[in-house]
Amino acid sequence: MQVYGEDYLNTFSPVAKLASFRTILVFATRYDWDIDTFDFNSAYLNGDLNQDEEIYMQLPSGYNSVGEDMVMQLHKSLYGLKQAG
Repeated sequence: MQVYGEDYLNTFSPVAKLASFRTILVFATRYDWDIDTFDFNSAYLNGDLNQDEEIYMQLPSGYNSVGEDMVMQLHKSLYGLKQAG
């Protein structure tokens, strides 16, 4: 879905700012709210791509390969791809 030259190099991974998190904790302490936590371990590492999506990436630097201009097709999503989460 990414278009080269338009949004090909743009990625977005939403994260909470520490100041926002602290503000929520202050309100929770002030108003005696309960706090629950959770974590999704490797949520982006186990995502499958749709069959109609073909995503290719250049090999990382230092990777020994047959040719320098090789690319590989992804079968799993990577963190930071628009198709990931």
